[in-house]
Amino acid sequence: MRRRKSGMRKAVLLLFLVSGLGVAGIALMAAYDDAHTAAGASVAGGPAHNPMPPQDMLVHFQQAATAHNVPLSLLLAVGAEESGYTASAQSSAGALGMMQMLPATFAAYAPAGSGPQDIWNPAVEIDAAAAMLAANGASTGDTARALLAYNHDQAYVAEVQARQAAYQDWLDSGRPAADVALPWPATGPITQPFGCTGVGLEPSRGGCPHFHTGIDLAVPTGTAVASACPGTVTDAVDSGAGFGIHVVVSCDAPGVDYSTLYGHLSSRVVEAGDRVEAGQVLGYSGSTGNSSGPHLHFEVDTPGGPADPFDYLAQ
Repeated sequence: MRRRKSGMRKAVLLLFLVSGLGVAGIALMAAYDDAHTAAGASVAGGPAHNPMPPQDMLVHFQQAATAHNVPLSLLLAVGAEESGYTASAQSSAGALGMMQMLPATFAAYAPAGSGPQDIWNPAVEIDAAAAMLAANGASTGDTARALLAYNHDQAYVAEVQARQAAYQDWLDSGRPAADVALPWPATGPITQPFGCTGVGLEPSRGGCPHFHTGIDLAVPTGTAVASACPGTVTDAVDSGAGFGIHVVVSCDAPGVDYSTLYGHLSSRVVEAGDRVEAGQVLGYSGSTGNSSGPHLHFEVDTPGGPADPFDYLAQ
């Protein structure tokens, strides 16, 4: 919502248009925006040329988008454009905080009970920004009008819409970005990777006689196994076959559409229906079920089937 630096931006916009890059290249103009050079801003992870907010902030974007019926992708795009998700950002025009709202505008849309200092609280300012966007058309699909009300600049509207398209593609993919990559459920070498394998215990899949649907981590029996994501335990099974004692967590971070499985445990400490956080202990490693020795089988299951967990884990 801050005022724009027009001279450099117009020159760069003309360069993109002349070169034929059009709107797809407009997102690159973020490099000329003062908020994007603020300390703490990051362009790692998420869609190309678009940062992702800190993981603990994602839930606030999701809650605000749901509460005010605005697209999550739009709200993320505004946060990226305005400050690169920098909570301490300030502009020369007086816009403050992660969503770069002017104090008077923030006061008009902030939740009941909020005070002027809450503009520095990202959770509160994100909600206020969502409320303003909704009131100006975003809740009925008129994002262009909403963005023009947020910042009276047509170039800004084009930039944010380009960002929104990238964020929507990312959300639709169900894949995590680098900034929100999953923590490892246990520490140990990978003894069997994802994919076709010569291990006869594994089932057939696709054109492979034997296919390993996750990765195996070599860990001693009794090693604590932690959830790689926040979510709800959908299965907590005690079995002597297959994955043996195992736990399945349906992950519920914004933009996520997959579950994680933890197999061959010696014991578990959660039940189906339990709410768990990333890093919370689910059980302890073992060698139950169809297993040749102590290890953890870790699996990521998407709507399209098992995916390579290595692509989801923090590197």
